Amino acid sequence: ALPYIYEDTELRDEPLSGDPIPATDYWYLHHIYTKDLIENYELVQVWRDYFDEYNAKTNDGVERIIITEGFADVSLMCLYYNYGAHVPFNFLFIRNDSVAFNAETLSPAGIKNNIDQWLNCVPEGGTPNWVIGNHDRPRMATRFGSEKLDMLNFVLLLLPGVMTVYNGDEIGMTDTYLTWEETEDPQACTTDPGRYQPYSRDPARTPFQWDDSTSAGFSTNTTVYLKVNEKYRTLNLAAQKAADKSHYKNFQAVMKLRNTTVAKDGALKTLVIGEDVFAMSRELDGHDPLLVVINWSKSPVTVSLDDFSNFSEKLQVLASDVNNDLKVGDTVSRSSITLQGNAALIIT
Repeated sequence: ALPYIYEDTELRDEPLSGDPIPATDYWYLHHIYTKDLIENYELVQVWRDYFDEYNAKTNDGVERIIITEGFADVSLMCLYYNYGAHVPFNFLFIRNDSVAFNAETLSPAGIKNNIDQWLNCVPEGGTPNWVIGNHDRPRMATRFGSEKLDMLNFVLLLLPGVMTVYNGDEIGMTDTYLTWEETEDPQACTTDPGRYQPYSRDPARTPFQWDDSTSAGFSTNTTVYLKVNEKYRTLNLAAQKAADKSHYKNFQAVMKLRNTTVAKDGALKTLVIGEDVFAMSRELDGHDPLLVVINWSKSPVTVSLDDFSNFSEKLQVLASDVNNDLKVGDTVSRSSITLQGNAALIIT
């Protein structure tokens, strides 16, 4: 909770937010005197100086990094780079300004805008990073739908820099409904039975679904701290390992591509085609390029990828979403490619 360490020395009252909520709720006030104060950043710089001094002294070849978590607007998140953070978490794919992102509020243009915004504020030599889900927000598959899971993972895993994955998002786990009596999150428990749900982070924190055994293989106990999602008998890691096609197998395939030289060091190009298609390439001389293309809409669309002129006319599929008719090894045309609704492809 890095942005909250320091408070205003004069202990001034904070202004009202204007939100129509009880005065006892945190968001009743606009927290200009207890959040994001410059002293928080200066403390990170103290820590970084200590890291550097320690590394120089020990000279043991161990790499040590500072990752900062500060949920704020883009300039304040990025500011941590300037005060010694190696990787400040980038939450733009969770929320940007006042917009919380889901299938309705995000778009191909929004995807490109989020990427451009972050890359434009990363200082020279800084490491970009991308976060799509975490323990404080509804799960990725709940926000966007399981049909968009592969496309978002394809894009985010092949962007330059660090990708942070919240456990369960690689298999498409969804939020779990919990009653007031089952709720444990203090943030929700300080409200009441009529208002707790928007405040509770418990639905995204239920046990990882390993298999279809007792408590999804997370525990041998039939009762656990937060109950297991009711979908666990079919939505679990063991089932996805056994399936011919699955979110997990796609995730593994893209991780292999992520470890290639072109994905590590290649130039990035992003493009919005029409209203529904986002495409991006990673290109490096002497290496086969990678091209990710997604159709955000539910309907098929035919597009040209000729703006990616470094690619040959005939392209080969390296990965496709779980519902796609195209499979690995199939060929498509650069000048005219038909994408199914919610399609996601990686081609070369």
